[in-house]
Amino acid sequence: MEVRGFAWLGTRTERFDAMVAFAQDVLGMPAPQRVPGMAVFTLPDGSTFEVFAPKHPGGGHPQGTVVAGFRVDDPASAREELIAAGCDVGELQQGETMQWAYFQAPDGGWYEIYGP
Repeated sequence: MEVRGFAWLGTRTERFDAMVAFAQDVLGMPAPQRVPGMAVFTLPDGSTFEVFAPKHPGGGHPQGTVVAGFRVDDPASAREELIAAGCDVGELQQGETMQWAYFQAPDGGWYEIYGP
């Protein structure tokens, strides 16, 4: 596996509205796409920052933590490599144009592989 960069960063927070306002007003991120309980900021390099309210079903990661997504060319192969390395790895998820899977690294944190 070769990590090509960061593709995604997400956070699930009790302070959803404050975090969305901070990202837009303080960090200068573009206006997000919003659905109830979720805001998606698409950055100029194509990466995304997503903010989730506590009860929103998306995100797939624990409350109060930030999860980074590593961009890879082949998420299915990367997933197999993580399994072979002894990582706890979730199922490969399929979106319209991207695939991803969450995995737990040796530090105990959850991360994501993400790619076409």
